[in-house]
Amino acid sequence: IYPARGRGGGDSGQKGSLSLKDGRILENKGRQSVPANEVLVMEMPGGGGLGDPKTRLPESVAEDVCNGMVSMEAARDDYGVILKDGGAIDETATRKIRSR
Repeated sequence: IYPARGRGGGDSGQKGSLSLKDGRILENKGRQSVPANEVLVMEMPGGGGLGDPKTRLPESVAEDVCNGMVSMEAARDDYGVILKDGGAIDETATRKIRSR
């Protein structure tokens, strides 16, 4: 219910969830049945961030995108880093979005 809080300007982590692949959300506690041939999806909570994500080196963010740790959307929305289709940093667009 309560995500881990960030420190020093860092964002909160993500809350965990328990659901079925068809999108139905399960209760956090108690006995529940998973129908036959259905897939149980367990998303574990993430830790909070440390420091303002907009101060992270754009090169580090680009590397995380390349390694599948961060999406292109999260690079833009959370870190203020704009990447071109090939993964290169768009320096002008990144400076512009980070100056807001």
